[in-house]
Amino acid sequence: STVLLGERGVLDSLGIINLIVAIEEGIFTDLGHQVVVLDEAALVEPEGVYRSVGSLTEWIFQRIQ
Repeated sequence: STVLLGERGVLDSLGIINLIVAIEEGIFTDLGHQVVVLDEAALVEPEGVYRSVGSLTEWIFQRIQ
């Protein structure tokens, strides 16, 4: 439930980019999957994919499957 972006967010714009790059690299290194986490479709999601750790995690798992 940790808020990443928004009013109570813990990351600024550079922080979210660094997190996304680290996630993409980690998924590829650990799982052998190449996943694009910074996606235009995700940016326009009304619920905000990048809003919290939970929403981002759920979205990534959907992309991997």
